[in-house]
This record gives sequence, structure tokens and C-alpha cells, in this order.
Amino acid sequence: MISRPVLAPEIGTLSGDSAEFLVLCTIGAVAEREAWARLERISLDYQLRKRKVMGGSPTPSVLGALAFYFVFLLGLDGLVLIVRAQNGTTPPSEVSALNSVFNQWGISPPFYQWNISGEPCSGTAIGTSIRWNINSRDYNPGIKCDCNGTLCHITQLKVIALDVVGGIPEELWSLTSLNSLNLAQNYLTGPLSSSIANLTQMQWLNLGLNALSGEVPKELGKLTNLTVFYFDSSGVSGAIPSTFAALQNLQAVWGSDNEFTGSIPEFIGNWSKLSSL
Repeated sequence: MISRPVLAPEIGTLSGDSAEFLVLCTIGAVAEREAWARLERISLDYQLRKRKVMGGSPTPSVLGALAFYFVFLLGLDGLVLIVRAQNGTTPPSEVSALNSVFNQWGISPPFYQWNISGEPCSGTAIGTSIRWNINSRDYNPGIKCDCNGTLCHITQLKVIALDVVGGIPEELWSLTSLNSLNLAQNYLTGPLSSSIANLTQMQWLNLGLNALSGEVPKELGKLTNLTVFYFDSSGVSGAIPSTFAALQNLQAVWGSDNEFTGSIPEFIGNWSKLSSL
């Protein structure tokens, strides 16, 4: 018989005494009992086979390895349940949109970073211990979420230099909580959709070094929270929309190596916060 460790969760000492948390603890306890029962069955079967074949007894190291494996799985499952209970869930519409975008682009994050198919606002997407930088290739592709109570929203998304080919899926513009978006150094084609106006929370936007076409949509002028806009070598053309006069919070704009026409708009002189052009 394997000695089973004594587990005393002391629920009263844990933060979050909601009904949801109690349910999760109950689920964890059931899973624990089932796992240890299975471990004992495996151990007994192993002992019988060992005695039958070699007339000996199983080594402690083998049983120890089995025990460690099951305890590890129990701990991992419990951690996932607790993290989800504390940080909330992502709206299904955002989950669906993110999955659609990544599927169309043929990309996915490493499995250990965050769970795109189930709950994307998990792992590194909500972790506070990692060094997240929207302009870094670490955790790429990657997202960051803002969680408040039981609800999480995707606020940052980066897909940098991953050789993505094709247009920007329309579903991307439905992620209306985005405040930072980096799609630089890919092979994105086609025009920018006027639906970009949906991203009214956008503050940091990089579309540079792509193969887009057509004019910059005038609707982009509705992103009045925008402070950084990089679209150099992006492939856009035409005149700079007059609606850009409303972008009074801009601090950095890079738009070189495009096929712009017409004169430089005078309203650029009114971008009083601009420090890099």
C-alpha cells in the first residue's frame, strides 16, 4: 500500500470564499481521490507482475516516480482551477475572434504560454511576473489581458515577424478592448478596413514593414487615444486623410517609404505632443 500524503487545504484561510471557489475545491477533492485510487491499482498491478516475472518486489524508486507523477498532475489541475476562479473568463466573442484570426494566419502560441482554444486570458496573458513588451519578439505571438473580477478582455496583441501572409481578418477589428497592436514585419496584404475605427481604445499601433495596399482609411482618425503610430514601409498610398487632424495625442509617427501623394498637411503642426516623426 502506498502512503498517501495528508492534504489539508484549510479553505477558510484561502482568499476567495465564494460558492464558485468551494465548488472548485470539491471538484479537486474528487479528482484527488480518483487519482490516488488509480495510483494504488497501478502499483498493485505492478507488484503482481514483478513477482510473477522475477519473483522480486518493486523498487521504491519506481513507486516514487509514479507517486510524483500523479501528485504533479493534481497540483497542475488545481492551479489551473484556482487561477481561472481568481481571474475570470474571456467573452466568447473575443475567444472566437482571436481563434479565427490565428487560424486564418496559420499561427499559434506555444502550449505552455496561454490556452488559445479554451481560455486565452491565462498563463502569460495574465501573468505579472514576465517582462512583457509589445515591441519585443518574446512571447510572440502573444496577448495580454485585463481582468476585473470575473471578466477578462484582450487588450494587447502582437504578431511580429512571423511571415504571416494574407489580409487582415475582419474579426480582428471586433477586439474592441485592444489598446496595443503590433503586426509589424510580416507579409500582410490588401487594404486596411474602415472597421479599424472600432478600436477606439487603441494607443499603440504598428503596421510597418508589410505589403498592404490602398489608402489609409479616413476612419483611423477616430482613434483619438492613439499616441504611437508606425506604418512605415507598409505599402499604403494616397493622401494623408484630413481626419488625422483629430489625432492630438500622437507622440510618435513613422510613415516613411510609402506611396503618399499630395502635400504635407498643415494640421501636423498642431500635433503638439509629437516628439518623433
